[in-house]
Amino acid sequence: MSRRSPAALAAVTALAAATTLMTAIAPARADGHYFTFGAGPDTVTDELGAFTGDGGHVRLAVGHRFGAFAVEGFIAPQFLDEKATVEGVSYGVDVRYVVPLTSGVQGYVRGSMSRMSLQDYSWEDEGRALAGATARSGRGLGGGVGVQLRGKVRALGFLYWPFFFLPLGPKVDAALYVDHGVDFYRLHDVDDRTDALDAKITRFTIGFNVGKDF
Repeated sequence: MSRRSPAALAAVTALAAATTLMTAIAPARADGHYFTFGAGPDTVTDELGAFTGDGGHVRLAVGHRFGAFAVEGFIAPQFLDEKATVEGVSYGVDVRYVVPLTSGVQGYVRGSMSRMSLQDYSWEDEGRALAGATARSGRGLGGGVGVQLRGKVRALGFLYWPFFFLPLGPKVDAALYVDHGVDFYRLHDVDDRTDALDAKITRFTIGFNVGKDF
């Protein structure tokens, strides 16, 4: 299976959800728990970008919306694979401030605190892709902006997208979102043999939220 198949699956599901959301716009609600899934490409720059290439990520989160704010705890598997095979994961907390734009459409800004760990699998002996380290880890800060289209869709559609268009099963609150953000990390050699590296990762994510009144 292709490394990017999760992103392709997210794109197909999101496109189908968007089609049904356009005909089922719901007014903005204030509170509730929700689950979110997304995926997209990453651009790696700063010191880390000199050693490894761009890649992508998958993002899963559980959040709670209260009024204009939402708090999410997330985990995001990461892969960087243009110059070397580097895989890892980031996890942390996002805080969003949500602003209604039109009926069913909301914009938001967010701040993020996270930690990322990377492992160099293709050059384990020399650690070339991570500047002499086979593994690096460090804390990060970031932020981003996004827009989400909210409505009600068939719950079964998230299991198999054609079900979005069939009158089967219950409807749930859902939202399609597009997010653009930047994270800054200071990545230390896990074995403490080399200097730390700065990393700037620009992320584009498309995905969906499912839950109660978010």
